[in-house]
Amino acid sequence: MILAKACHDLDILYWLANSRSRKVSSFAGVAFFKPENAPSGATDNCMNGCPHVETCAFDAHRYLSSEQKWLQYIMPNLAASGQTPEETLAWIKQSPWGRCVYKCQKTAVDHQVTLLEFENNITATFTMTAFAKGRTIEIYGSKACLRGGEFYKETFGCDFVIIQHDGGGEERVTVDFEDVGYAGHGGGDYGLTQTLHSVLTSPRAQTGEYLISHSTESHRMAFAAQESRKKGGELVFIHPKSEPFKPARIGAVVL
Repeated sequence: MILAKACHDLDILYWLANSRSRKVSSFAGVAFFKPENAPSGATDNCMNGCPHVETCAFDAHRYLSSEQKWLQYIMPNLAASGQTPEETLAWIKQSPWGRCVYKCQKTAVDHQVTLLEFENNITATFTMTAFAKGRTIEIYGSKACLRGGEFYKETFGCDFVIIQHDGGGEERVTVDFEDVGYAGHGGGDYGLTQTLHSVLTSPRAQTGEYLISHSTESHRMAFAAQESRKKGGELVFIHPKSEPFKPARIGAVVL
């Protein structure tokens, strides 16, 4: 689950730490999406007369309403087919996407907690859960704490809050995403394509700062987390000591 949906969160942790992860421990499981937690009387297929079609937050009918934008990723040729809502409904009913999430014998975890220690002794915790709205980040530095994400945006009306440890007050930071061209994936797609040329042509590309190993580091952490969770949280060491580390960038984040 982390590799599929959250490896870029590990990318951010790696970038912030400016160091490889030394060891990982992880705990996870399916806590909620199990048959015994299904609403009383729920059918195996949401489209097959389930009495909870109006009240279940995970009913597959959501693909036909506000969540229809996601339908294009699972339904072949949706944009070009010109199908009627009735035809779309019939397709979902016979597809894997119409099954009851509680009864489809899913094995993907619905929550996972991962503990990481980096080679420069920075520590981090990462929680992946199906029961959160958006992402949240908290960074605790020696001088201040930075907090940001969906919760803080709704609570404080800004993207980040920086709170000084010495009583120096707090600073609220708002990023004007539209002015800098951020859109899909928080501007990540736009930023990647805009940066690709400069990365390939920059003299810095020869310094090792843009090595592919930096991109695969998050995958190493994700695979280690998966190995650990399958072994009940057993500590997993990632890098042999013989492998030298080349910093991903110059400098580090200091709050």
